[in-house]
Amino acid sequence: MIDVVFCIDASFWHPLTITISSLVLNNPGSEFRLFVIGTPDVFAGDQASLRKLIADAGNASLELVPFDNTVAYGHLPVHGHISLATYLRLFLTDCLPATVEKVIYLDSDVLVLTHNFEELWKVELGDRYVGAAREPFDSKQRLPLGFGPEDFYFNAGVMVVNLKKWRDEDVVARFLQFAETNQAILFSPDQDILNSVFRGEAIDIGLGWNWQALFPRLQPVQLHISEEQYAMWKRAPEIVHFTSRYKPWMWKWAPHYQSTYLRVLKRIPSEVPRPKREIRQLPTRMAKMSQRFLEWHFPALARALRSFRGPRRRPS
Repeated sequence: MIDVVFCIDASFWHPLTITISSLVLNNPGSEFRLFVIGTPDVFAGDQASLRKLIADAGNASLELVPFDNTVAYGHLPVHGHISLATYLRLFLTDCLPATVEKVIYLDSDVLVLTHNFEELWKVELGDRYVGAAREPFDSKQRLPLGFGPEDFYFNAGVMVVNLKKWRDEDVVARFLQFAETNQAILFSPDQDILNSVFRGEAIDIGLGWNWQALFPRLQPVQLHISEEQYAMWKRAPEIVHFTSRYKPWMWKWAPHYQSTYLRVLKRIPSEVPRPKREIRQLPTRMAKMSQRFLEWHFPALARALRSFRGPRRRPS
C-alpha cells in the first residue's frame, strides 16, 4: 500500500482529479491510500467526479482530511498564488494518522506519467527528513536564505516524507519559529521554510520525479544534470510539474506537455471541465506555441531572443 497525500484549496478540485487519475490509471498494479487535506470549506465542493474515478479504477481509497486549525496559523504570510492552503504540507503530522510513518506528497498540478510509481515509494530516506528534486537557482530568492548556487535546495511539489522523523522531532514548531522570524525574506514561503529547516537533511531523488514544464527553456548545466539526463527526462519524465501560472488547463498559455495533459483528460469523467477555447485567446496561444517550439527544438535561439527582452525573474 502506497500512502499519497495532497493539500488543496477550493480552486484545485478539478486539477486534483486529473492528477489522481494519472497516478492510479498509469499504475493499475499498485494499491494507493489517498489523503486529501484542505480547509473545511474545500470539501463543500463537488466530489462526484473524483469519487467515480477512484471507484472505477479499483486500486485506491480516498480519505478527506479537514484542517481546522487555520486560526492558529492565519498569521503566516500569503501573497499572489500563495494561499494558506500552500502551508498545509507543513502540518502533515497534525493531519495524518499516527500509523502513517512515510508518505509521498504531490502537488495538484502534476501529472504522473510513470508506470512504476513504486520506485519512488521505495526511495530509502534513512535518517533524512525528506527526499525531493532540486530547484534551479534563483539568486534573489535563495541568497537571503543563505543558499548558494551549488547548495541543494529542493522543489516541494513532489516529496517522499519521513513522517515518523517529523513527529519524533516536532518539526512543526521549528517550521513556525522559522516563519515568524524570517517573514521578510520568504519568497516561496512553505518551500523556503522546508529547505531552511531541513538544510543538509534532504536527499535528491532526481529531476525525473519532478520535471517542471518550464525546464525545456533551461540548459542542463542550470539543472545540475548531464546532456544525456536532460534529453532523457525532457522526452520521458516520470512526473511533470506545471509550476508557475502557466497551467495546462488554461488553453491560451500552451505550456510544454499540455498535449500530455489533454491525453490524460480524455481518460477521465466528462464532468471534469476541459480547457476553455476562446477566439480572443488565440493570439496569445499562437505566440506561446511559437515560443514553446523554439524552446524545445532550438533552445539556443530561444535564449538569444529572450535576452533581447532583458533579464526576467524565473516564474515560481
